[in-house]
Amino acid sequence: MTKVCTPGRDASLAMQMLEQILRRLQTDHLDLWQIHGISFSSDPELFIRPNGAAEALIKAKKEGKVRFTGFTGHKDPDVHLGMLNTGFPFDAVQMPLNPFDANFQSFEKKVLPVLNRRGIAAIGMKLSVVMESRFRKTSSLQTSYCAMPCLFRMRRPSLASPSYRFWSRT
Repeated sequence: MTKVCTPGRDASLAMQMLEQILRRLQTDHLDLWQIHGISFSSDPELFIRPNGAAEALIKAKKEGKVRFTGFTGHKDPDVHLGMLNTGFPFDAVQMPLNPFDANFQSFEKKVLPVLNRRGIAAIGMKLSVVMESRFRKTSSLQTSYCAMPCLFRMRRPSLASPSYRFWSRT
């Protein structure tokens, strides 16, 4: 998985960025290529316009350079819904899901049901361990990742490699 930071840029720039990524990774294709950082209400329109980044995702998929396409965003579930309403056939959507989500601009309440209904893979980020467990039980989230909570889980020796050495606080 990698991302291209071009929701408002043109298709040719996105394709140039893809070629650079493929060279750096020394591969001929990506499994998942995402438009990164969808944040503003104008992003969906800029993405789908003629010669917008949407054309690059379609072209890259047709050429076999990417298997799946998607987008990411941290800010506003309504902007995610705007991207989904462009009609583009996204394979995956990445969004924050955390303990505060239900109380303010809820991705869980607004976006996750739409993804599940449409069969689009939901990638959760910034999850707490508790939320990650809850989503795994309900199968409403296809994959997730967390940073700090995972480090805390690694403190349990049974989950760490026998050769792993934890950092000392001294």
